[in-house]
Amino acid sequence: MNFEEIFRKTNKISMSVVEALEKNKYNTLFIRNLDDFVPTLSYMGYEKFLKEKVTNLLNSDFLFRGLYCSKRPFCYSWQNDEWLGGNLYLKENYSFRKSEILIDSFLNTFSETFLEDGRLASLSVLLRDNAFPIPLFNPRTGAIIEELIKLNNRPNFDLDEKYGINIKKILENSFENRYFLNKGLFPKITYFGNLQFLNCLSNDQQNLISFPSKKFSPFIKVYKPAKENSSMLHALNLGIKVFNSNKLEGKLKYFLKNINDELINKRGFVSTSSTLNQVNDQDYRLSMNHPIIEGFCDSYFFHIKDKKLLNIVETIANAWLHVRFPNKLFPYNPNSNISWLDDQIDVAICFGRLYELTRKEEYIDLAIETIDSVFEIHYSTPKRGLVEKVDKRGNIIDSTINPKYNALAIKAWIFLNEVILKNKEIYKDKKVYEILKDR
Repeated sequence: MNFEEIFRKTNKISMSVVEALEKNKYNTLFIRNLDDFVPTLSYMGYEKFLKEKVTNLLNSDFLFRGLYCSKRPFCYSWQNDEWLGGNLYLKENYSFRKSEILIDSFLNTFSETFLEDGRLASLSVLLRDNAFPIPLFNPRTGAIIEELIKLNNRPNFDLDEKYGINIKKILENSFENRYFLNKGLFPKITYFGNLQFLNCLSNDQQNLISFPSKKFSPFIKVYKPAKENSSMLHALNLGIKVFNSNKLEGKLKYFLKNINDELINKRGFVSTSSTLNQVNDQDYRLSMNHPIIEGFCDSYFFHIKDKKLLNIVETIANAWLHVRFPNKLFPYNPNSNISWLDDQIDVAICFGRLYELTRKEEYIDLAIETIDSVFEIHYSTPKRGLVEKVDKRGNIIDSTINPKYNALAIKAWIFLNEVILKNKEIYKDKKVYEILKDR
């Protein structure tokens, strides 16, 4: 591997991403993906640029008293994880005062907008200056729960005392979800209100329910169950670490068991849904698999030193190695001829995690090989960036240079520089762990 060449290409990718963000007139790309841009671009030296961009958002029309609400009158709590996470990164790592102001405004508004009887709603309706939380829960909301737990873990800081956000109670209540208690997984949507005729949203048949109104489609149709459940798994892992709760650890063991039983097939592929007997290979997307690998690795390292967890993760990894292309890239799904950019870097970093947990040299080799192939095959010299899709022969299928995915691909260089060259470990260096996580 030519580290200097990858660093040179990463510099060009960074410049290309910054140029794209400067051209994005209304800052929509930047604000909705803030936590995808801030850690990687700041690592590459664009701290000043990021601060200027965030400062320009103080009076954005997309903000409702500090909350990111782009589809009014609807506002989604799960869409705010990137906004809060990016500002928190700037505040914690660069003492950025404007981000501190935005976070304070965010937290002052959050409770009245999304909390309903100690539970976190995924949806709120905004009418003029008032917000009305709707008692519906989508497990993608785990992402904002995770950010709030991280925020609450700061020294001498209590979200409940200052802002009325009891994040431990919110996390515990989320896992008292009726569907989860019965099935050990989260469905796309759960109703937790008092209207009896909507209780069908919490029963075993809730996935059969459809909403004819297009106004509901952005909420109902967000992510597939595997991706959504990984968000709750990440939140639970962090919650147990911060709150040291035996009760929550019991939920984690139950959760991991059901993810394994219901979402992972005999070959080791993670399904996009829990109907394993009704899916085909198109439903085993790589993008749904690496978040589960990461979640299981975190569970093993931080909480449950059970080799069975590592065996499950290695089974998933081996399933994908069996369908890997000769050019060392991975397919979008087991039968696909397409390599999708965003999957590749996260998979490579998952191999890095597996190496740290197993000390098997083959995994660090796989991580390096994958990154090397991405920068060799996906990179476009004329466009100074990584194209979105190539086929298994290396032909470009989609030449789009997506600024978000290119910003995230900078994690490849960070992994090489921090883990390979500087001999740091993902699980032993807090900053490396934060910047390389897939969220």
